[in-house]
Amino acid sequence: MKKTIYLGALVLLGFALHAQQVATLQSAGVTTVYNSTNPLIDAYNASTTGDTILLSGGGFAAPPAFAKGVTIIGAGISPDSTTATFSTLISGNINLNNGCDSLYMEGLELATVSMNYNQSADFVSFVRCKISSVALKGGYYARPVAASNFSFIQCIVEGTLDMNSTVNSLLASNIVNGQLHHSQSNTIQNCVFLYQSPNFYTSVIKNNSNNTFNNNIFATSNAYVADASSSNFFQNNVFTSATPSLGTTTIDINNYKAVPMDSVFVNQNGNVFSFTDDYHLQANAAATYIGFDNTQVGVYGGFMPLRIGWVPMNPHINFKFIPSVTDNAGFLNIQVKVRAQQQ
Repeated sequence: MKKTIYLGALVLLGFALHAQQVATLQSAGVTTVYNSTNPLIDAYNASTTGDTILLSGGGFAAPPAFAKGVTIIGAGISPDSTTATFSTLISGNINLNNGCDSLYMEGLELATVSMNYNQSADFVSFVRCKISSVALKGGYYARPVAASNFSFIQCIVEGTLDMNSTVNSLLASNIVNGQLHHSQSNTIQNCVFLYQSPNFYTSVIKNNSNNTFNNNIFATSNAYVADASSSNFFQNNVFTSATPSLGTTTIDINNYKAVPMDSVFVNQNGNVFSFTDDYHLQANAAATYIGFDNTQVGVYGGFMPLRIGWVPMNPHINFKFIPSVTDNAGFLNIQVKVRAQQQ
């Protein structure tokens, strides 16, 4: 039933692409379409916790703050998989406030995801999103009430990923350009860290403790992986250095060291993410660098391997043709192809 609703809503979104951005709110079995100046804000204001908002491709202004547990799904982020819809971009910071427990965002380009010092939430998820940076902190001070059970899954993080006072959370199959800051008691698995550490004081991991790092690839050519970090568990990760600096009181098990980075990925250049790069492992690397769970390391291994094209879970418009004129009978022969996705 839910996929039937998704299909109908997506067809409406697809038809609107040449006009303006559309937000479709699904609430209590009722579907409402917003095509106003700020459709996402209007749909969000009308929503309640548990509702779903589907966004067409294009740009949307963000609500001033998110304080409800709604699901927001866009058209996707990859140029290759959004040619029929365009990608979905939300401008303005994603400010997380009290009450946004169970907020779920997928298939969206986002600015900074932030949480102020006096706010907290649990079970917030970002899936297949491209995010400018993450700042789950209030300055350098610990949050009075820790946030917990956040998920960043199959995301691209262009800048710093700061997990201050956010515990028992999961980072899985992400590609991260920047540093990982202030992570405590979290699991980081099958991620690719592209950050190039110029010196010990700007290491990939900074001020981290009691985390579990499994099946990750650290692309920095320097040994400076972790600084001001302690009691972290590293298992089956790939390092280019033969002697990576991993902090104090570290558990170091079955890690792959002194690995030339040009022997790892099918096609990857430099230390900045690009959609034109290919983060699949070369055949020899896939056979050699095995994770603790007997899958390959990196974003295409683990229990949540990266979906090709970062395609969101809702039925996806992969072809659209809207002619400029009607036929002889006066009909406009619109063609739309929609492909269902697995969760």
